[in-house]
Amino acid sequence: MARRFGTERELAPYVNTATSLLIGGLLVLLAYIVMRPIVQLSHLPTRAGMPLAMGLVFVSLFVIVSRKKALTQVIGFLMLENGIALLAVLGTHGIPLIVEIGVFLDVLMGFLVMQIFVYQIHETFESLDVEQLNRLRR
Repeated sequence: MARRFGTERELAPYVNTATSLLIGGLLVLLAYIVMRPIVQLSHLPTRAGMPLAMGLVFVSLFVIVSRKKALTQVIGFLMLENGIALLAVLGTHGIPLIVEIGVFLDVLMGFLVMQIFVYQIHETFESLDVEQLNRLRR
């Protein structure tokens, strides 16, 4: 999508790179704190990875909120989906194949819809910067 739209790297997100790294690390630390009681109560062999999966969920939500370009927000959404799927797999020690196929199809449809939205935003505003949408309120 980046090649098709000719977009350059996002140079001015809402939160700069250094602060984003710091916040991302703090979110992973928060995930360890939040998941500590669940890990202690669980007897699954996969329990050690659950805080990392929750950290991925927190960081992906931060990416969605802190980026201006629609393309990076879509990437954040895909990260969120991966974090939720990883948390589900680690928390249940496996998911039946039919459920995985259903979730995959839902995510695929969501991604296709988001790709259409990104394409329409680019066609309408000639930019993927979500800040340009603020012009609609004026």
